Amino acid sequence: MLGDRLVDRQANNTPITLLKIATATLFLAIIPIWPYVFYTLLRLLICSISVYLVHKAKGIKKLQSQKILLIIIAFLFNPLFPVYFFRLVWLPIDLATGVCFLNLIGKLKEKNYEI
Repeated sequence: MLGDRLVDRQANNTPITLLKIATATLFLAIIPIWPYVFYTLLRLLICSISVYLVHKAKGIKKLQSQKILLIIIAFLFNPLFPVYFFRLVWLPIDLATGVCFLNLIGKLKEKNYEI
């Protein structure tokens, strides 16, 4: 029984943990010292987490605007059909996406959504 509760608690924290990792990585990406492979992995990470969160939150109507935003983020960071911008354009996109993820972390913690 205790093991079941521990697994349930960890499953509920998974989206928040993924968002924290993605947010930290996005804020690190603002520093222009990384090799190209870092940004390729960043695309894969952000797109994957965005798609995962859209899938997990599909039954929650109050997160509709966040789901639309996550779809747009997944499209921008899509590694299969990449959207190319200059580095100076990616800086505010990375920053804005990190702020959006921080906002989503706050909403998930505040409302205690089970996604």
